[in-house]
Amino acid sequence: MKNFFNFFIANNGLYGIIFLVLLVCLLLLLRIIRIKKIPKDKVNVIQASELRDEFVLTRDQYQLKIYQEINQRSNVIIVGVHSLQGQKDDFKLLSNLCQQEQWSLIAFDRRGVGKNVSNEKFRSLNTNINDTKDVVSAIKLKYPNHKIILFGEAIGATIASYACKNNSQVDGLIIGNLITKNSLYPFSLLVFFKLFFAFFFNRNITLPLYIDPKDISSNDAYITNMSQRYTLKQVWSFNFLWQFKHLNKKTPRVIRNLQQPTLILQSSDDIFSDQRQLKVLNRKWKAKQKYHFVSSGKHALINEPEIKDLFTQIIQPWVTNLL
Repeated sequence: MKNFFNFFIANNGLYGIIFLVLLVCLLLLLRIIRIKKIPKDKVNVIQASELRDEFVLTRDQYQLKIYQEINQRSNVIIVGVHSLQGQKDDFKLLSNLCQQEQWSLIAFDRRGVGKNVSNEKFRSLNTNINDTKDVVSAIKLKYPNHKIILFGEAIGATIASYACKNNSQVDGLIIGNLITKNSLYPFSLLVFFKLFFAFFFNRNITLPLYIDPKDISSNDAYITNMSQRYTLKQVWSFNFLWQFKHLNKKTPRVIRNLQQPTLILQSSDDIFSDQRQLKVLNRKWKAKQKYHFVSSGKHALINEPEIKDLFTQIIQPWVTNLL
């Protein structure tokens, strides 16, 4: 035992320092592996998901509040999956455009968002993916002859992409402003300490992440709406954003391997886009993926003024061709 102790204090404690550094690195690696693993969050199936007037009842009997405009002469239903700071009502403008084509639209609030706000701790983004699958299944059960197209914006694009995997009930995918920037955190000393504490001790700690609505949209009505949402204490945990970062990194590969045709829309003034990464991705899209770069417009694409022309010139022809 004495020789063991002498080994660490030899050479002015050099071996001891090396041992401590290696130990810290090992513990850090084990921590990264542990928090990088996203819980599968298997669904406790009680019954088949069901579409009702104001909500979708999921397989585990959670009520996902919905916004829906059903056209009885419709043969297609657009299913909206909202962004990080979004809600189901963000799809109302798009719904109005869809009605002109006699298309239906259904959007839902994710768990813990909008009308679904609760004190339940976030566990896994796979819950959001499973919920999206449940929404699709519930719609397909009620409208078996309709084509279903998922429309995801930003983080909703990631969730929608994963929900399309091996899912024959989805006929097409539209994604708006896939997040390609590496960091979503505005750097500050407070953010640094919170990230440090969250990483080592409590993954569900909320981060002081504030997104200026004026950076997200140029639509005054939407900016006002977003500002009001912040007063509702919509906050994001380290656990949520950490999981999103790792799922989002794989999203382009998921999209490329999908069987469904995909329309990819990208705004030029999106604060969450990495222009270099966009060029790399654009070279890798396959024949089933149609890419369209919008020369103007900010991150909240479906509420930007550009969405009207974009709908007429790009989305409507793409969907019509799909049908």
